[in-house]
Amino acid sequence: MLGLLAEAAAARPLVALVDDAQWLDPMSAVILAFAARRLAAESVALVVATHPGPGPFDGLPALDLEGLGEAEAETLLASVLHEPLDPRVRATMLAEARGNPLALLELPAATSHETRAFGPGTPGPPTGGLFTGRLAALPQPARRLLLTAAV
Repeated sequence: MLGLLAEAAAARPLVALVDDAQWLDPMSAVILAFAARRLAAESVALVVATHPGPGPFDGLPALDLEGLGEAEAETLLASVLHEPLDPRVRATMLAEARGNPLALLELPAATSHETRAFGPGTPGPPTGGLFTGRLAALPQPARRLLLTAAV
């Protein structure tokens, strides 16, 4: 892997991105970390995104990212809303998103108009239905495959 990255960077600098590295099998993660430790002499930038916690990337330069702060999360949520939002639903969305920008952008669309306007207890999926609704829309074989992969 180290040789392939160095060869690809011979003509011009290379940036390699690996997202969700926590899902790599252990040996692939170890190999990737090994290569990352030896790329300093090459024109290669290796960016690995992973969840926090101990792992093979310990000791490498890191930038820890956190969710948006409360004020920024409220501003982002307000930017995607084009109608009044029940204060209880707003509080629930902000709590469920925990500062995750993608969740803040998608939660309003995953909540019924009635729930957004009048609060919990109205017809339509609850705010927590963002991913549940997406899964329910998939055909049964796809849901079974996702369940099997999760297990």
